[in-house]
Amino acid sequence: QLQKYSNIEFITTAKLIKLTISADHASLTLDNQQNLTAQLVVGADGAESQVRKFAGFSLHTYDYEHTALVATVRTEKSHQS
Repeated sequence: QLQKYSNIEFITTAKLIKLTISADHASLTLDNQQNLTAQLVVGADGAESQVRKFAGFSLHTYDYEHTALVATVRTEKSHQS
């Protein structure tokens, strides 16, 4: 739904190579040589987040040695009948 806003640009083929954060904005440099400036940068780029790494946020992980299985099951009949 964000595509309907003319002030939002989707950049899906470039990678972040530099992030500089100052008091009032952030400057980003992409591998396609594009430079961006923003007041807000959202690091929603996964467990190996480049945004997090460039911003200097540490990440602590713990191996709980558990295994999980997640599934969606559809049955032929409703479970309420």
